[in-house]
Amino acid sequence: MPGFACGRCGMPDLRVDVSQILDIHQRCKAYHVLPFAGSLMEQPAAFMDIFDAIEGAVARVRREQQDDAKREAVKQEKLGGRL
Repeated sequence: MPGFACGRCGMPDLRVDVSQILDIHQRCKAYHVLPFAGSLMEQPAAFMDIFDAIEGAVARVRREQQDDAKREAVKQEKLGGRL
């Protein structure tokens, strides 16, 4: 049931509306289209704000993953020098 913890992994399920927005964002990005007819300036501001928030969150996660990978590489390099 949306919004409740997943029985398989313990992660909370996404609410239906959040899942739909993420799906729309993914499709718009994949097919290089806007969610509504018209130009970028004619899109609902709420959609554009949500899309900006999604892109910001994705960028933050990617930076964190890159930082983690760099830290792990440095750690492995230091461990390799001790062997």
